[in-house]
Amino acid sequence: MDFKTALNQLVGSRIKIKRAELGLSQDELASKIDLARASISNIEIGRQQPTLSTLYDISQVLETDVQSLLPTYLEVKSETISKSDPLEILKTKDVTDGSKEKIEKLIAGIIPKPNL
Repeated sequence: MDFKTALNQLVGSRIKIKRAELGLSQDELASKIDLARASISNIEIGRQQPTLSTLYDISQVLETDVQSLLPTYLEVKSETISKSDPLEILKTKDVTDGSKEKIEKLIAGIIPKPNL
């Protein structure tokens, strides 16, 4: 998963959680900020990136600071790593070359390579 997708999904998830905590439906939130319900749905699943002004409007209706809806860089990066190829994870860790080779062999034995 790329960084932008992970970011949008995390923001959307936080909006959905906060909306549910307040007992608001997608329709209610949408009408309060003059958006279509489908836009709220798309934002919550990470398919649509809200504009900055929309994000502020949402935070106002959800009675929270906009910062609470935004993940940190490390949270987003962690999400991209956790859903990526296991061999990609090795590139982000401090591992000796010998250990890296052993781990790659172990992963190769567990995850079959696709036939080309």
